[in-house]
Amino acid sequence: MTRSGKSIRRLLGDRAGNAMLEFAIGATVLVTVVLSAFQYGYIFYQYNALTNSVRNAALFGAAYPYLTSCNTPDATWLLSTKNVAVYGNAGGTGSPLLPGLTTGNIQYNVDSVGVCGSGGGIGTFRPTEVTIFVSGYTINGLFGNYVTTNKPQASYPYHGYYDP
Repeated sequence: MTRSGKSIRRLLGDRAGNAMLEFAIGATVLVTVVLSAFQYGYIFYQYNALTNSVRNAALFGAAYPYLTSCNTPDATWLLSTKNVAVYGNAGGTGSPLLPGLTTGNIQYNVDSVGVCGSGGGIGTFRPTEVTIFVSGYTINGLFGNYVTTNKPQASYPYHGYYDP
């Protein structure tokens, strides 16, 4: 005795919409995973580019002539170092390496030994280390933003020409 196709369908129930429902659930999960991976990769790419630019600026600042006898550098050193971080060159020409990055986002710290000179004297001041870091820059992502606070940062020992 064989059963007809209609009687088998009646026993199993109507499953015509199951494939569409499974596809909708699977596609939602798959799209979420792909977009999350893209978001992570894009933010990682921007942060890596920012880290490289900060490292280059710190290396540049550690080798550039330091012409003051205190922790506050002269305007040429400061602007050139910040331009290397933002534009990739000391002249500040071209477009920023990352969208929205400005020289105002680049911060610095010059570690030293000795005391600052006063009254035109040199004193015992000598720069020992240059640190460059980023604050207030927003890395834009697909689902949200990441605002930098003193990161990334790079430090190099000062080995440039010191002539106050």
